[in-house]
Amino acid sequence: AEWVLLPPPEVPKKSLAVFSYSLAEIPSLPEWVFQCDALMIVEPSTMDNGRRLMLLREKLIADGRFKIWAPCTHAGNCPLLIHSAKDWCHDRVHFSRPQWFHNIELRLPMKNRTLTFSYMLFSKKEAPDLKNLARTVGDMLHEKGKSRQLICNGPDRRFLTWFHRDHGIPEDIPRGELVDWPEYFSLVANEVRVLRNLDSPGSAPTPEV
Repeated sequence: AEWVLLPPPEVPKKSLAVFSYSLAEIPSLPEWVFQCDALMIVEPSTMDNGRRLMLLREKLIADGRFKIWAPCTHAGNCPLLIHSAKDWCHDRVHFSRPQWFHNIELRLPMKNRTLTFSYMLFSKKEAPDLKNLARTVGDMLHEKGKSRQLICNGPDRRFLTWFHRDHGIPEDIPRGELVDWPEYFSLVANEVRVLRNLDSPGSAPTPEV
């Protein structure tokens, strides 16, 4: 079957176009979308759908009519597209399961304590300046001697990293949170290593974004 997306009779001012779990069914955004002031897209959190949405982000930024607002903290190239063929951006929401959900889950072989989805928010207004912030786009990874969490702060694929000997085991930061860029850190390969002490603030390198 072929899907046909009819345009609205008119697009009112200050309108928001919302596409929810629909991009998989259409080849491209209809042209009337660009008459809207803002655009929200929510897609399933599968690799195929997530990466399709990331590619659409690149096209919309290059087009220039929309500015990216979220989840990205920048308008540069997506590091997950550049540096990986399998990563994709998605968020996670923890929720209290209603009884009907629990009853269904009792009959399923898997358990799901969270809801995951991929999303992007665009606007024709200038995006806020988030250069001193980073968004967590991965779950906390606890490894031997350190903990790491994938972040979005620019076109490089980077992890905020804490060494247990200096900080103990850090609390998990929910996926999708905006966090302050660390005041003191060292940049080693793809790790933004949070430092405990420095001789002087001037010895702290600045993030390359």
